[in-house]
Amino acid sequence: MQKVQRTVHRTFSDVQLNKRYYKVDPKLRGDKVEVRYDPFTHMESVEIYSSNEQYLGCGKLHHRQFTDQIPPSETGAKPKYNYLDLLVRQHKKQLDAQTKGIDYRKISQRRPWPFHEFAKTFAQLLGEKGGLTAFTAKELETLKKTYNQDVKLNKTMLKQAFENARIKSIAYVIHELKCLIKNKEVN
Repeated sequence: MQKVQRTVHRTFSDVQLNKRYYKVDPKLRGDKVEVRYDPFTHMESVEIYSSNEQYLGCGKLHHRQFTDQIPPSETGAKPKYNYLDLLVRQHKKQLDAQTKGIDYRKISQRRPWPFHEFAKTFAQLLGEKGGLTAFTAKELETLKKTYNQDVKLNKTMLKQAFENARIKSIAYVIHELKCLIKNKEVN
């Protein structure tokens, strides 16, 4: 059986499939339904299902031009299924499943050496005073990216990188620090 999604026409109470119309129950007007059919038959009728696989009835082939229009219902009732709400609920459930159990305090506490201490030590090694204020925003961003590369980054590694740097500048020290981190991962 082939399956296609269709919306039941509000005026004619039918669904269109391959340029043919199939009359369905008037209570389904405006609802989105799943139409199931066998493409290898004459298709005098199709089966109508809801989005949750519930059988709703059979649609019979009819000619729209010879059929009286059914006036819209007086109540102006909403369709039985609101798919936007369903999608929103599924998205919230997915987000809850993805973020459930993450304790951000534990993640931030894993680092034995906080970033401000890293930046302060870096400034001292360069001969600058003031810790974080010794750097521009771009330099701090570069330092933060380097700092985030390894959880076990420590003062000893920073001093060793500073000693290995040919020129005592931020770029050269960071390069040496990245080399130390990379060598540490290999070993």
